[in-house]
Amino acid sequence: MQTFNHSIRRLDLSTNEVSTLAGSGSYGHSDGKGANAQFCFPSAVAYDPFDESIVVADTSNDRIRKIDRSGMVTTIAGSGKQGWHDGPSHQSKWNGPIGLVCDGWGSVVVADSLNGRIRLIDKHGMVSTLAGNGKKSNIDGDHLNASFDSPTALALDLTGAILVTCNKALRKINPTTYEVSTVVAGAMFSPDGIAVDKSGHILVADRGADKIYQIDNSPPNRSAAAGSGGAGAGGITALTVHTTSASGGGGVAAAAAAGNELSPFRYPRALAMDSRTGCLIVCDDGHSRICALNFVQPEGMPY
Repeated sequence: MQTFNHSIRRLDLSTNEVSTLAGSGSYGHSDGKGANAQFCFPSAVAYDPFDESIVVADTSNDRIRKIDRSGMVTTIAGSGKQGWHDGPSHQSKWNGPIGLVCDGWGSVVVADSLNGRIRLIDKHGMVSTLAGNGKKSNIDGDHLNASFDSPTALALDLTGAILVTCNKALRKINPTTYEVSTVVAGAMFSPDGIAVDKSGHILVADRGADKIYQIDNSPPNRSAAAGSGGAGAGGITALTVHTTSASGGGGVAAAAAAGNELSPFRYPRALAMDSRTGCLIVCDDGHSRICALNFVQPEGMPY
């Protein structure tokens, strides 16, 4: 997505061609097909294999939208009135929904960031709160007493647990009991995007430190994967990163062309794994660029 262009765009990794799926380019709220639809600062997208659609967190509209295979945009949750209210999806209220993930069975999990809650839209169109009491803090516990400080991005690990990036923390929600626990706290400056590879390793984009971290899901263990912590420069400490493609030019692509094994991110944000190639897709926000990264593990480090 392009947040400040209020549009959802598509990058073909085989050709590096970019096209616009939906959005007029001006902010507003309107359902419709392609450029007839309007968004207001959309901040996250997720692919839903259940119906092969794309789900959009339409943040400043306080709504959740869906783009079907024909390019038709519909609103699947949110009345447009800011607040917190569960129930039928079109009567529900949200406050700055940001991250989301689809479970593959027709349900969507959403990080309702300014409400400090993780919520579920089921396939029948009902909205419920999975975890979070609305207090701005990172407290573990059962789903009613746990709290989240500005939950941002979501992903599912290989067990189906919901991973949540919050202010300086990575949290986990048990898929059966909805008990909330902390995977990593205090080791990241401003964790944002999150992805899980086929081996179960968690990858987190720390936009405040200009790094991407690899986290071993069990036991909790942070290790730097890419980036240096210095904007626009840097190296790697645990994984070697090779840029396989980039949209936007300069930066990583230029470093690779110069034979330099550097990964100079600036405010890396959203992450996604390409299931076909195993590459990590990075939204390098500060450089207005999308990068596809291929990791090579150093000798002696199991991966």
